[in-house]
Amino acid sequence: MSKILDDRITPAYGTDRVSSDKSLEQIKAIIEALLFTAGEPVSINRLADTILADTAQIEDAALQLQLDYSGDARGLRIIRINNAFQMVTDASMYEHILQLAEIEKRQQLSQAAYEVLSIVAYKQPVIRAVIEKIRGVGSDSSIAKLMERGLIYESGRLDIPGRPITYSTTDEFLRCMGYSSLADLPPFPDTEETPDEQMSLTEEMFPEAEDTAEQPTELPKLD
Repeated sequence: MSKILDDRITPAYGTDRVSSDKSLEQIKAIIEALLFTAGEPVSINRLADTILADTAQIEDAALQLQLDYSGDARGLRIIRINNAFQMVTDASMYEHILQLAEIEKRQQLSQAAYEVLSIVAYKQPVIRAVIEKIRGVGSDSSIAKLMERGLIYESGRLDIPGRPITYSTTDEFLRCMGYSSLADLPPFPDTEETPDEQMSLTEEMFPEAEDTAEQPTELPKLD
């Protein structure tokens, strides 16, 4: 599960803390520096504690900063993940970053893994037996791969015989899919869907996924 930075930011130079009487532009500049330095989601509460401002000021400044970064000519973005903010590279910059760093492309997910991920996203917390009943096949390897990638995690156990493990999506799932919260997921059909409708919903969530298990596809490239 991705970690949201709560207590690990310490000033790099000295220990002076910023007064809450700073202007909005000054608070935005400080948030910008903190998000750049953190490299991961930083909660609104942690930003407020660091800047010595109330959470309403922080949220307002962060949302305005997010708007500032939303222009077409920017290579960076500010995204919101629940009650935290993170600075990431724009998806359109991905190929340029690959060329500069000469890094390998991300490990790929199969169509089967995308199907399991969509089931967990909508049914969470969900046990393995339910996932496999919906898919009609075993899902051990797909669940293991999704946990390895940090997209799902063991969120608890059901209070029934055998106490089976339940699975839920992580903040890393939200970040990779470009969602701020689970409320941003495409609407789930009200009635029991057919296999074709299940596949259509999976493709709507993950348009990069191919309609074949033999040709794995990449996760959306957001950072």
